[in-house]
Amino acid sequence: MKKASTTARSTKIALAHFKKATREPVEQLKFYIDPDNVKKFYVMIHHAGGNDDEYQDGEYIARIELPEDFPFSPPSFYFMTPTGLYAVEKKVCISIGEYHKDEYRAALGLLGFTKELLNGLIGWKEMGGGINLAKPKISELKSCAKSSVEYNTKHNAALRTNINECFELYSAKWKLDVDAIDQGYRARLGL
Repeated sequence: MKKASTTARSTKIALAHFKKATREPVEQLKFYIDPDNVKKFYVMIHHAGGNDDEYQDGEYIARIELPEDFPFSPPSFYFMTPTGLYAVEKKVCISIGEYHKDEYRAALGLLGFTKELLNGLIGWKEMGGGINLAKPKISELKSCAKSSVEYNTKHNAALRTNINECFELYSAKWKLDVDAIDQGYRARLGL
């Protein structure tokens, strides 16, 4: 009986993190939660730019896996698309992940975790080193960015479609919210 209640609790926590992450727009991030395993989140990082526009045309899919005792322990992160910086399908070493449990901050939530992934990509020049972390040249990063959509279309097609469809569903609420705010504002001004 305890396992069932633990599973129900962890499902509620995972769904709450997804809902909070998708509540407001973040230009470079699209989220998807695996309906068969709510402890697996996917994020598509796209048009991240970078200091030298090295990621501008990029589309990178990453998987976030929640541990059994989440949020008390940090999730694991895996890039599924070559970035030129992180190894594909190997645990990503970022400051809040499994390799740095002492720096883990559960309060960041799914959105905060993915922002840390994004910051790791953009701040790659300042990174000293890490597990499964390359020392790329800008030209390598730009090459990976240029081929990333084709890579995802070939290797992650269904997941790419799911992420984009999920994004369309939850982002549709943003327009409704903006319209409602706009109407309320206009009403207060008597327009």
